[in-house]
Amino acid sequence: MLIKTWKAAAVLFILFFVPLQAPAQTEDMIALGDSAYKKFDHQTALNYYMKALAEDPRNFEALWRISRAYIDLGDKQPKEKQLDFYEKAKLYADSAVAVNPDHPEGYVRRAIATGKISLFKGVWKSIGLVKKVRDDCEKALKLDPNHDLAYYVFARAHQKVAEKPKLFRRPLGLAWASRKKARKLYEKAIALRPNFIMYHLDYAKLLIEMDEYEKAKAELRKIETLPLEDEDDPKFKEEAKKLLAELESK
Repeated sequence: MLIKTWKAAAVLFILFFVPLQAPAQTEDMIALGDSAYKKFDHQTALNYYMKALAEDPRNFEALWRISRAYIDLGDKQPKEKQLDFYEKAKLYADSAVAVNPDHPEGYVRRAIATGKISLFKGVWKSIGLVKKVRDDCEKALKLDPNHDLAYYVFARAHQKVAEKPKLFRRPLGLAWASRKKARKLYEKAIALRPNFIMYHLDYAKLLIEMDEYEKAKAELRKIETLPLEDEDDPKFKEEAKKLLAELESK
């Protein structure tokens, strides 16, 4: 009788206690990862997100954050090691989309990873990837019309593809890209997150490509006044300063 009572208690423990503990542990690990992320400690963040995923292998929040961490880490790697990080980022973003196809974040993270892989391999050697970036951005914005990062990533895709003449791009199925569309997308991203330096810097570069130098100068001057939010912001501010000096010397 004592053995049966113990077994019954053990079953009740597994059925009611363990399922309640796992989500709490997962949330704790994600919170610790987010804390490390805010300090730009991406390896520690990744470690915590991985622990969260070990507790709950289908956890959407852990999956897309792991993808983000691999991008952040990959950007800091030597050139020969970057592709491996970007491909891992895409794998976890793929899983995030599979787990929750109705959330925009998975699509945005996949678009970022796919874009990084495309740039690494060469845009004109990976046309299929470029189209997937476009598709994922469109899906993300359909789900959340106010996702500033989705607008930015989509703007970057338009800008990069539009470097080639449309006559060259049309047979490749890339006639959809244009600098005018990129401009609108950048402006939307900036309207949604007005203090983010990276958005302003890349928008200024687009304006230079469009020969709109005075507007580009205004964007670059604006960067001088913006607060630091990202680990790369000091580098971006210095780049903006040099770019502004070049424009004013012409």
